[in-house]
Amino acid sequence: MTALGNKQIMADNIAYYMSVKGVDRNQLCDDLNFKYSTVSEWLAAKKYPRIDKIEIMAEYFGITKSDLIEERNQPTSPTPEITDSQLKFALFGDAEIDDDVLDDVKRLAKLHAEMRKQEKNEKK
Repeated sequence: MTALGNKQIMADNIAYYMSVKGVDRNQLCDDLNFKYSTVSEWLAAKKYPRIDKIEIMAEYFGITKSDLIEERNQPTSPTPEITDSQLKFALFGDAEIDDDVLDDVKRLAKLHAEMRKQEKNEKK
């Protein structure tokens, strides 16, 4: 049996990452604007999500698409979420930083990540 395309593996992985993030089915549906019945079918291994939904869930859980699709050999930790106040302290210590400056830093970091991703794709 191949790991790719297996509905049960997908169902198990979605359930696992929901538990890691501490969300139930209702919360997942609300956060991602998914239909409850559709998520129920995924979790029951009756249907397989479309790739766009897999991408949305991977981003939501802070993992890769393959973390959802492939059988887990070892538990994978999602990217930890940090609060704005934790980010401010990590970057600026006790200095008073307004939300506009923090938003600029986030945009710059996102732009930098997108540029690195594009560079990696160009090398392939």
